[in-house]
Amino acid sequence: MNYTAYLGGEMAYGRGVGVEPADGVRAGESPDIHASNLPEVAKVAGRHVVESLEHAAKNLEEGEIGPALGRHEQVH
Repeated sequence: MNYTAYLGGEMAYGRGVGVEPADGVRAGESPDIHASNLPEVAKVAGRHVVESLEHAAKNLEEGEIGPALGRHEQVH
């Protein structure tokens, strides 16, 4: 069982089997962090947090994340 789990992880995470390719890093969307640009970094990070929460809320509403949570059922 452990070996099968290892092989599955190696295939998915190590080789990308069954995983849709990502669009890549959003160059320019994530500034380098330096003491001179901390306000800009904080602004971008805040925007990314908001975008991530909006995306998660949409997926939850559509039932893609924890269908039981989307129906407000108690999860055991």
